Amino acid sequence: MKFSAALSTSLFATAALASPRHNPFHRAHSKSEAGAANTAGDDKSTINGITSSTWAGAVLVTEGPVSASGTEYCASIWVGIDGDSSSCGQAILQTGIDVCIKDGQPSYSAWYEWWPALDEYFDNFDISAGQTLQASVRATANNAGVATLENLSTGKSVSFPWHGNVQANLCQLDAEWIVEDFSSSDGKTVPFVDFDTVTFTNAWATVDGKFVSPATAQLWDISQDGTTLAHTSIDGSDVSISYVA
Repeated sequence: MKFSAALSTSLFATAALASPRHNPFHRAHSKSEAGAANTAGDDKSTINGITSSTWAGAVLVTEGPVSASGTEYCASIWVGIDGDSSSCGQAILQTGIDVCIKDGQPSYSAWYEWWPALDEYFDNFDISAGQTLQASVRATANNAGVATLENLSTGKSVSFPWHGNVQANLCQLDAEWIVEDFSSSDGKTVPFVDFDTVTFTNAWATVDGKFVSPATAQLWDISQDGTTLAHTSIDGSDVSISYVA
């Protein structure tokens, strides 16, 4: 799976991704209600120095505003602004896709969210395996912005704007490119799917009008009960998250 990403001074983040090709043993991707508010742990058994029980990916922190049968396995793939609790955990502007697999059948859903409000799903936005998507979030103010998803394979685009109608303001201090083991309504993380590798291609952010690559971003791995489930690496402007367990 491929995602390409970006962000700007009125914080802007985009990502292009190719939906995973169907594999009955892999590839379910979905999203979290509490998202990036998870904190990093200090489990030394992981490969990167920062761990989270639910997040793997790259978190770029700036100094100022930046633009089994019957069992369902899921994960979430998204780009976002803010939510790293060490810099600004009060709100997250994010968009991406949910991919789940049950009885060998994958399903895809596109969503947007200004956390702590609940996520909403885009209607009439079809996604199929192997297609390429572009996702973007732009903060035009601390309480305003827009989330956009475009299916580059079909030309279909959807978006949702916020005009001050948010539960918490952004700080515009960090940008994320994340694969997440999200929580269900009972507060428990869903069974995490073996997604092989997800790559955010051409990931970038803009800060005060200047392009910034994820090269200096903090790399987060997912670790649960002392076991690393997902590992993050960066190659130029590409952020890759690989399933480990």
